[in-house]
Amino acid sequence: MNIVLCVSFLLICSQFSAQAVLHEPTLFQKQKPSSVRFSSKLTKKKPAKKARSPQAKPLSVPIPSRADALARTDTTRKEYRVEVFTDVGSERGAVRVTLNESQPIEIVAFNILGKRVAEVFSGEAHAGMNTVSFDLSGLSDGVYLCVVRGRNFKTAEKFLVSR
Repeated sequence: MNIVLCVSFLLICSQFSAQAVLHEPTLFQKQKPSSVRFSSKLTKKKPAKKARSPQAKPLSVPIPSRADALARTDTTRKEYRVEVFTDVGSERGAVRVTLNESQPIEIVAFNILGKRVAEVFSGEAHAGMNTVSFDLSGLSDGVYLCVVRGRNFKTAEKFLVSR
């Protein structure tokens, strides 16, 4: 009995493989139209190229090189630098903002859901390093965002409150 099943299985498999070589659809496949034809050696023929219309012109878009990108970043300097410091177990935090020129800034803390939880500082900051300390006692443990807005910039830094 087992030999009969094995022989019939081998016959069915050889029949399917013969159909695959001849590229005939099997019982389980739907015949799809194909623009690529295969020869008996199973090599692909290249499809014919589409002719371009005389009005269609290829677009020439300049692709910047890596050297161009590096040169651009070297010449443009950031006007600001923001750092947020919190001590584990402490009720105080600090925001250090370094500016190239004096300008009004606003420092606000948001929770991770986007709710405004504290206004840390709003006023004029001088050129150079400015350090503002703030109270963490009203904030529960978790991750917060410190958003600093200046005249020409807006940035956000994450900080963690953990007691």
